[in-house]
Amino acid sequence: MKEKQRKRGGCLRGILLTVLLFATIVVIGFRFYKNLFMLKKITDGEEKVIYIPSESTYSNVVNQLIEQGIVNDKVSFDLLAKKMNYPNHVHPGRYILSSRISIYQLIRILRSGNSQPVMVKLDQLTTIYEFAGKAGEMLEIDSNDVIDTLFSEAFLKKYDLTKENVITLFLPNTYEFYWETSLAAFLKKMIQETEMYWTNHKQRKANMMKLTRAEIYTLASIVQQEAVILSEMPRIAGVYINRLKKNMKLQADPTIKFIVKSHGRKKVILEDYHTPSEYNTYENFGLPPGPIAMASEKALDAVLEYEEHNFLYFCAKADGSGYHEFTPNYNMHLHYRNIYLKAKNN
Repeated sequence: MKEKQRKRGGCLRGILLTVLLFATIVVIGFRFYKNLFMLKKITDGEEKVIYIPSESTYSNVVNQLIEQGIVNDKVSFDLLAKKMNYPNHVHPGRYILSSRISIYQLIRILRSGNSQPVMVKLDQLTTIYEFAGKAGEMLEIDSNDVIDTLFSEAFLKKYDLTKENVITLFLPNTYEFYWETSLAAFLKKMIQETEMYWTNHKQRKANMMKLTRAEIYTLASIVQQEAVILSEMPRIAGVYINRLKKNMKLQADPTIKFIVKSHGRKKVILEDYHTPSEYNTYENFGLPPGPIAMASEKALDAVLEYEEHNFLYFCAKADGSGYHEFTPNYNMHLHYRNIYLKAKNN
């Protein structure tokens, strides 16, 4: 009898151990499944953006995901990643992740190589350094590499430009790029966009005006800064064209503002109009050595299609509307200028 009880007890213990072992396996398996396939909150916002740099290895990516708090269980991630062959399919780029995502979904996204493009807004920039800085901020490329390339002797010689006017190769706009785009590809696309603007008709207009593309662009940058009302651009351009034809100084206030800004100041004072600088159109004849800002297509069009008239001067209207009074002689200009100054001081 005792022998039977011992055997029965041994069987019960065996069954219990088996049940416990099975339960343990189920729990471990569930946790493993949960880690791999159930959604995990990775951000309090709507989405998270991660950037995988070029030349990244699988180890680099894993470390980055852990550092950014996207992956907590390295073992689970590594096991599934290798099962899905991700270590052999690491792609650089910008990837957008939803606020809740599973390891499985994460690996699928990264392995796909379907990085999301970046909208690069290159607008309201005044210098090539700002242009390079914006490109470096929005894309993987280094802003210093942009400057080094654009200022290289070979590049400038290829496009017959100088450090002062190399920015004329680029038009302000919003462009779509992939974050991992190379510097060469970035510049190629930007230059192609500008080449598309310069149609045969526009090139003929520039030739008739006896101005180079860079000179048209430089003048357009001044017109753009001078005009408050866009419809006045062609008329303002006509004033500057008339001055160039008569070998008069342009006397463009925006060039003085450009000099002041380059010195780290904002407010223009009277002495600034006598500052020694190649950009000072009150002291020098002709165009400055380069643009004072990136010129828009509208400003370029205004110069190429400038209004033909006999005006040599213009002054802001006293009503603050943004419009100008245009005059053919200096005495009339002084009359409107005095009216403007009187209104401004009251």
